[in-house]
Amino acid sequence: MKRHPGIRLSARTCLVATGVPSVAAVAGVVLAAVVALAVAVALAMAASLVAVGAGACTSVSIEEKRSEAEEWGPNPGVVDDPTAFLAEHAAAVGSGSLKVPIYRESDLIFASDGCVTLGVDAGFRLPYSFRPDSFEHLQTIFPSSAIRRTWEGTSVYVMYDTDAGGRLYVFFSEKNHYLFVDGFPLLMKKKLSHEKFAGLAPGDGLAKVESIDPVTKVYREVFDRLGDVAVNKQISLGMQPTSIHLLSDGILKIEYRRDITLGYVITGLVYSPDFALEGLDGRTCYCIDEADYVK
Repeated sequence: MKRHPGIRLSARTCLVATGVPSVAAVAGVVLAAVVALAVAVALAMAASLVAVGAGACTSVSIEEKRSEAEEWGPNPGVVDDPTAFLAEHAAAVGSGSLKVPIYRESDLIFASDGCVTLGVDAGFRLPYSFRPDSFEHLQTIFPSSAIRRTWEGTSVYVMYDTDAGGRLYVFFSEKNHYLFVDGFPLLMKKKLSHEKFAGLAPGDGLAKVESIDPVTKVYREVFDRLGDVAVNKQISLGMQPTSIHLLSDGILKIEYRRDITLGYVITGLVYSPDFALEGLDGRTCYCIDEADYVK
């Protein structure tokens, strides 16, 4: 290497002079990368906080939900006999308004660990030895003390309000000792009468139902998340895509099929003025106390 008079080249200087990165240079690059990564993480966290900020004020996370069990309902693991527990804790018809907890609608409908299957009759689980939709499991995932007995006395329903303005009702019946969900979970967003649905007929599209009852948009999202294989599997079990509408004067069940043009087309409607529907596990009564309707 040619030396410049009066200048002594150190190993560090030689590395720089010959185009090979020095230790300090490498350290500087690494430090810059670490700082950049830290900034990126901070920005991502900030964006996440902004995204969930609106819901965070009125609802809670899965872990927070579990920590509320003592406040809102039975402690996980203590409901060995739902019949005895409900005999003591289920409110009677006409006993006034109950304090209903609020949860994220997306959690209740799409992250319930199998407890809530909107649009699906829980009776399809009858042949299975394992069921995730037990009363105890529901109270573990979504604690709630808003429990009321139906007017005929053989069923109860657990209530949850959603951060999207809805109310969810989950039913349990004496016929299965209140162990597992009975029939369809119901989501309600607007109190309507059967008269509003009088113009519906087989062949109408789901959009027409959406124009009447805002809860139908949630059902559409549920349907859209199912692939064709899943839909065909449900049909083989006797279950069409279904929306259930709790009304002021009865219960309405609407079944659909997928359609290339309209998305979903009505195939059948069943209206019951006595609030009862026949399902995969027999008859289920969906009558609720007047105080428990969406206002």
